[in-house]
Amino acid sequence: MLERARLTVQNWFLQGVSRGRGDVLTVGRASIAAALAYLVSGFIWDHEHPFFSSIVAFIIIGFGIEKKMRKIVEMSCGVMLGVLLGELARATIGSGTWQILVVVFCAGMFARFIDSSNLFGFQVAIQSLLVMIMPITPA
Repeated sequence: MLERARLTVQNWFLQGVSRGRGDVLTVGRASIAAALAYLVSGFIWDHEHPFFSSIVAFIIIGFGIEKKMRKIVEMSCGVMLGVLLGELARATIGSGTWQILVVVFCAGMFARFIDSSNLFGFQVAIQSLLVMIMPITPA
């Protein structure tokens, strides 16, 4: 029994090393993209902490470059639209419990109106929610 457990752990370890070797360049590219997105977003939009761009860059590249361009476009556009809707809503109606309800509902419905993709809808709604719940950065 102990020998079987040792072989299981050894097999798990060797598979992990193999996965790491196979994905080192992809994870490296995603990490560089996240850092560059943070840097560029800080310069372009003058945000003190432009974390959305880093998150999106890493998600899009992730642990494997997605072969389907449609998914990349859906995710990118969904994130941009969600952040835009969240920022507009927070600037006009503020942020709080009822505002989150309204914004997430409207963002989700608007996303479903634009496209049938679940990925697009999730990104629009989630990003608008994140904007609404994040504290406003002092100017």
